[in-house]
This record gives sequence, structure tokens and C-alpha cells, in this order.
Amino acid sequence: MRKNMVMCLFGASAPFGFVSGAILSSVFAVKVWWPWAFWVLAIVCVVLGAASVFILPVMARAPRKEGETLWTQLDGNGMLLGVSGLVLFNFAFNQAPIVSWSTPYTYFVLIIGSMLFAAFVWYEYVAAKYPLIPISAMKATTNFALGCTGAGWGCFGIWVYYTFMFLENMRGWSPLLASVGFLHA
Repeated sequence: MRKNMVMCLFGASAPFGFVSGAILSSVFAVKVWWPWAFWVLAIVCVVLGAASVFILPVMARAPRKEGETLWTQLDGNGMLLGVSGLVLFNFAFNQAPIVSWSTPYTYFVLIIGSMLFAAFVWYEYVAAKYPLIPISAMKATTNFALGCTGAGWGCFGIWVYYTFMFLENMRGWSPLLASVGFLHA
């Protein structure tokens, strides 16, 4: 019974977070200033992070091998290469519609991001002692499932964006009314 209740709460957290986040963000946009939605979310995350120190149970630490640093165990180099590559890749594709692809830094950043991501794949495959993503485990079926998941979430984000734009621009609804409209749907 307890496990079922936890799974129900876990399943309900995404739609509840979506609707409550949209409503609160709309209220901030109408009553105060829209960046307050991000600042309040950051404050809530800091408070919850601090509270987790007191709420979560203490777990035994995994022993480290002699001479191994936490940086090695967490694959810090892989994190730097992968995150840097993805950030630059994302920046290039988001900047291109603004300044166009003919601006040299746009495709230069894209090339550097692609090179960093290729270095990440090489590092994870060859040099990492504890890889973030074991490349050898990436079989065709795994890649297909990850691709479908990524495409589904990408489509969902686009659907949400255009649904809000439709409700606000075509129907003339305010952001708050559009957010509350998702409660009925």
C-alpha cells in the first residue's frame, strides 16, 4: 500500500508541477516581473537542498581505492568534455536564428562543440577509468530507446510552447488564463 501511494505521488508530481509552475509563472509575469519565476524557483531549490541535509538519511560511504580521487571516480574530465560540447552545440543552434549562420562565431562555436563532444566519446570509450556512459553498452536497441525518448520530450516541449502561443495570440487569452486552461484539459 505504501509503495503504491509513493508511486502515485511520483506520477502526479509532473502534471502538478507543470500546471502549478505555469500558473505561478503567469502570476509573476502579470503582477511583478517575469524573471521572478526563475528567482523564486532558484530560492526554492536552495531551501530544499539545504533541507535535504537534515531530512535524507546518512548512507555509508563507498570506500575509495588508494590514490584515487573523487574527480577520477566521478569522471570529472568526461563531465567537462560532455557538458562543454553540449552547451556550445546548443548555443550555436540557438544563436544562429538571431545572428545568422554567416556570422563566423556561430559555426566556429558549433565546430568546437562538435569537437568537444567527439573528444567526450573518445575519452569515455578509451581513457575513462569510470565512464559516465559506457560506450560499449550503447547497443542499437539502447540507442533507439534513448532516441525515441529524446524525440518524445522534444516534441512535448514544442507542443507546450505552441499551445501557449495559440491560446495567447489566437484566442487572446492572458498567460494566467492559458495556464489555468491546462487544468481543464
